Amino acid sequence: MKNFKALPFVLLLGTALGTNLTISRFSMGQFSSSALAAYRFVIAGFVFLLIFLISPKFDFPKDIKFWLRAGFWGIIGSAIPMSCFLAALTYQSSGVTSLLLTLIPVVTMILTYQQIGDEKITKAKIAGAGIAFIGAGLILLKGENGIAGLVRPDWRGYALTGVGILMSSWSAVFARRYLKHDNTLQATGIRMITAAVVLMPFVFLQEGGIHLENVRLSGFLALLYLSIVGTLLAFMLDLLIIQRFGATYSAQNNYVAPVVSTCLGALLLDEQITLTIVIGMVIIFVGLHLMNLSE
Repeated sequence: MKNFKALPFVLLLGTALGTNLTISRFSMGQFSSSALAAYRFVIAGFVFLLIFLISPKFDFPKDIKFWLRAGFWGIIGSAIPMSCFLAALTYQSSGVTSLLLTLIPVVTMILTYQQIGDEKITKAKIAGAGIAFIGAGLILLKGENGIAGLVRPDWRGYALTGVGILMSSWSAVFARRYLKHDNTLQATGIRMITAAVVLMPFVFLQEGGIHLENVRLSGFLALLYLSIVGTLLAFMLDLLIIQRFGATYSAQNNYVAPVVSTCLGALLLDEQITLTIVIGMVIIFVGLHLMNLSE
């Protein structure tokens, strides 16, 4: 990373998203994946509404075109990928999921070059991207899931993660192209509100309503953390990095998130760290580092 001004922001974002995945998997025992995704956006969106309504420093966005841009960003960058990543945690550990998410910078770089043209593709970046894919491919071929007791890997976990990666990368490029000069707080607020509106109907369709009777105090505390830190603050920081430094810099939080989620998952959730996972992580990081050296 040659732009070291972005480093503190990237480290904070990676830490928030790394703890995000581990706490999400912990919460899966008390919430369904669809409910967990919807509830956290409802809480985050409600906080944004309060900020807009109470604070005189922030105006409630009224531009219809802005709502359409930021709302679409909320669907492709929040509602869809979040649902995919949480559902994937049913079939694989938070560490494996986070490790596979390191492919986001690679996909983001490719999409940025194709759709915007401000990402120079060099031989070193192509080599780095190929190495990163090899690291992820090693994990897939070995069928690693990181969950003790779950012997057979389930293709659904990999497929859901893949869809989430594509949507996350596309959303970063979309934000860089269409939201670069917009207000960070307003755009993130619309993103959260739109995601909540899109996801809540699925909770009623799948579960017949809101059911919290089996949720313990730990579940409510986890949901609050995921809503405020893992969603609201993380997504504001994400857009801030995209606006100031570019989509590729935002995606580089994936250096940090796998280390955080893998270590926390092993400590708190008894997730497995196998030799294959470690080797795959090293290979992916080598690829990502090679991509950054060529900037």
